Amino acid sequence: MSDLPDFWITTVRRLAPPEFGGGISHVVSDAVVQADWVVPKSPEIDEAANPRGGVRGARGITRTDDGHIIVASYHSLLIYNSESQQVDRHSHPLMSGIHAIACEGPVVWVTSTSIDVLLGYNLETREVEEVFDLTTLASVRALGVAPRGLDLSADYRADPSVVRGDSTHLNSVLKMDDTLYVLLNRFGVIVDVRADRVVARHDLLRGAHDLVYIPERDQIAVNDTRSQSLLLFDRQTFSLVDRIRIARLKGAPWWLTTEKLKLLCQKVVSRLFKIRVNASPLFMRGLAYENGRIYSGTSPAAVFVTCLDTRQIVGQHRFSRKTTDTIYGILPASGPRA
Repeated sequence: MSDLPDFWITTVRRLAPPEFGGGISHVVSDAVVQADWVVPKSPEIDEAANPRGGVRGARGITRTDDGHIIVASYHSLLIYNSESQQVDRHSHPLMSGIHAIACEGPVVWVTSTSIDVLLGYNLETREVEEVFDLTTLASVRALGVAPRGLDLSADYRADPSVVRGDSTHLNSVLKMDDTLYVLLNRFGVIVDVRADRVVARHDLLRGAHDLVYIPERDQIAVNDTRSQSLLLFDRQTFSLVDRIRIARLKGAPWWLTTEKLKLLCQKVVSRLFKIRVNASPLFMRGLAYENGRIYSGTSPAAVFVTCLDTRQIVGQHRFSRKTTDTIYGILPASGPRA
């Protein structure tokens, strides 16, 4: 542990029963305050289908203009006050397999990953204002994606498997003025949804997570999940301008080396015996930025705070030693919305 600013995290516990499959926690002066276990309800869903995560735990996290915390579960948006009390819940038939969320005014942008849909949901009217079926965009179809034939009046929360076709794995959204960027990590691309244009395509974006804006640098940060790095893209050109390997930074804890060795052994065994891995060490997900520092999450569940100017880890908090416990979202408690 180290002296860190207050922040919120969401977590997923793979292979765990759904009632203990992850949740939301508040870290205050290095002490962890468990706010809530997050369990999908209304409709109830069979958790056994996907041991890697499935319906478990809490996902994206953001903040409203009035200071409430929004946490995504598999198919709902849970609203918490500053005392960690849940005060409201929103859901919609097109919210299925939610990953990231982003908030602007009363509208929450929701990545409905199971069906490749981006929703603009209004918290005040409790209605969807905009819907983007990613597989119908010309820029996405040019990647070789066939439209999935969605019925936008159907309810996909309980059984998204009825949707045909392959997923793009839409897992991140970034709202900037009138522009909506999304990350499709199956193809390693960032798409400007409104312009229907692929703005970045890079092999390091395959399997990546999170889109976070760094205003002082006019850059967009991404978690390179596969190689435990932070990727920085110039927002004007979307060229990759920096790659920061967490384990090589000054201040990196000793146990990162141990986890890298575990990951290497796991990859070798998996390839030799063709074993599907349900949980890997150093699975990087969860990203936030505040005052020159970037917060990044990993498994076993830990958060690192990296100073971009000095390129060193200036804070860390390790929540678990279990590979199945992973960070999903991070939100600095006193800073701007993530």
